[in-house]
Amino acid sequence: MVKEKKFQPDHKPLKKISTNGQKICKLTGEDLEKEIHDLGARLADLQELIYAEGKQKILIILQGLDTSGKDGTVKHVFSETNPQGVRVVSFKQPTELEKSHDYMWRTHKELPRSGEMVIFNRSYYEDYIIPRVHKTLPKKQVEQRLEQINNFEDMLVAEGMTIFKFLLHISLKE
Repeated sequence: MVKEKKFQPDHKPLKKISTNGQKICKLTGEDLEKEIHDLGARLADLQELIYAEGKQKILIILQGLDTSGKDGTVKHVFSETNPQGVRVVSFKQPTELEKSHDYMWRTHKELPRSGEMVIFNRSYYEDYIIPRVHKTLPKKQVEQRLEQINNFEDMLVAEGMTIFKFLLHISLKE
């Protein structure tokens, strides 16, 4: 079973979660910039250790609507890490080659190797969300995909991968 740490205390529909920028930090201005720099440097140190040790496999999934901040998160949070140990994979609409395989095929080849940190800008969750929202697959098949994704993540964790999942949320108005 996947061991999860939940940072959102309640399960709420997204429309009930404020997008007004709740204040989560008391720092402002130069103090905030310094803190961001210090945390970036710490992340870079940790990433360097992961790369040097060559044992850990880190998968970071950024999921969110267009303009929710996925690219900005990659740019700002990971800007101080060494590109040799960090790789960003952006999943766009599947190519004809990708469509000729099972829906998880393109994910397998992009998973982190030992010592590597991989950031998925969007992910295999799109292969569940899009058919569910647009009703392009039968409901039973869509629900099977969610179960398969959960089983896939369980397998990755059992094989020693650490997975961090982030949903970036922004209001439609914004």
